[in-house]
Amino acid sequence: MSDTIPDVFNGYLQTIDLSDNQFSGQPPRSMFISNNLVTLRLSNNNLTGHIPANVGGGPSNKLKILMLDNNNFEGNMPPLSNLWTLSVLVVSNNRLLLNDWRWLNGMHKLQYLDLSNNLFGGSLPNLPDLIVITRFVVRNNSFVGNYPAFAADAPLDYVDLSYNSFSGSLLGAVSSQSQIQTLLLSNNKFTGVLPPQMRNMVLLQRLDVSNNSLNGLLPQTMSVLTHLVELRMDNNSFVGSLPNLDPLRDLQILTASNNKLTTNLNGITKLTQLRTLDLSYNPIQSQIPEGISQLSFLEVLRLSHSRLDGQIPQNLAYLRTITELVLDGNFLVGTVPALQCNPSIIMLGYNNLTGSLDFLKTITSLTTLNLKYNKFTGNLPDLSGKKALIHVDISRNKLTGPVSDFADMQFLNSVNLANNQLSGSIPSFSGSIRFKHLNLAGNLFTEASHWLPLPNEQARADCKM
Repeated sequence: MSDTIPDVFNGYLQTIDLSDNQFSGQPPRSMFISNNLVTLRLSNNNLTGHIPANVGGGPSNKLKILMLDNNNFEGNMPPLSNLWTLSVLVVSNNRLLLNDWRWLNGMHKLQYLDLSNNLFGGSLPNLPDLIVITRFVVRNNSFVGNYPAFAADAPLDYVDLSYNSFSGSLLGAVSSQSQIQTLLLSNNKFTGVLPPQMRNMVLLQRLDVSNNSLNGLLPQTMSVLTHLVELRMDNNSFVGSLPNLDPLRDLQILTASNNKLTTNLNGITKLTQLRTLDLSYNPIQSQIPEGISQLSFLEVLRLSHSRLDGQIPQNLAYLRTITELVLDGNFLVGTVPALQCNPSIIMLGYNNLTGSLDFLKTITSLTTLNLKYNKFTGNLPDLSGKKALIHVDISRNKLTGPVSDFADMQFLNSVNLANNQLSGSIPSFSGSIRFKHLNLAGNLFTEASHWLPLPNEQARADCKM
């Protein structure tokens, strides 16, 4: 349905559910202020205007469920202190404003709160009287101040404060809520260490503290969080080694990129359920362990700029589920094993790798290939069948021989084959309509007679030969 909502609501209705339609405009005030209303759902429409004051009517209101999410409501949201029976409040994905939240602690029956993706600000009060709260989501607003304190016995299992400006210590976040299963705190301004009291969160499954200003050693007590499935700690200033994570046998996602960790990678090989491992941009100074082949479910391996040395283990080839292999900016030597996976991203640039590029022959899903600044030799394999390619950079190697055409590759954006010893005819790019950047400088090409013009003006401007 579409059009505005007509003003036809009487004071006897208990349930109004107009969600998942195409209603637009300002809804009538009458539908908000009935004393008999128990449920009001207007989610997923194109409604606009302001939320009226006195939602739910007077002090004898019965409203339990108020869901106004995914609309275009704007302006100041009225304090809802009169809704003392409310159990579900969802106003996410609007353009609502409010800075004074003192009334929130008086909503004693509130179980489910979602204020995410609005323009809310100010600081949240401590909330010891929300004794039945289970889900608390204020993601992507402009909240400031400390982590709000909840009642220790509240059945809180899901907290998302990410993408705000919360600050201070995380001690309050981890010391009392033992029921929490998901704690998302990324992209804030939290400081200090990860407190050892996090051992109390024995049911925790997801923890994201990435993009804060946390520092210090990671607590050894993390090893008791045996239900963890996802652990994200990127872009902080953690130091030292990872704690013993062997007991975390359900862990599937481990990311701690851009810290100051110097951990040994051997312990990682016991996390046999890992799907994603990202420890990039840490001074690890280790080798890739042979035991990495035990991570048979691994899909994303990112260890770039981590001061790794030694060879890429040959049994890395046994990891059949790899979709991203990102090892650039290290000190790796030797050859690349014959991969049995079909990754979309291979980034091995800025190493000292040698040998041929035969490992590329069986890969068909490549979108990004970066092998620059190595010592690869031999011919460049035919890439014409890899139709998903977007970026190719194999510059600064020792490749020889002719280059296959890059014709009819509709996603191709850039090709850099500079400073090799490639020869013969310049490849054709006909039909590659998104192609913009070409660098063939520093090679031995001698023929361009079959070369069609580059497909667009940007590509011609950026061409280097």
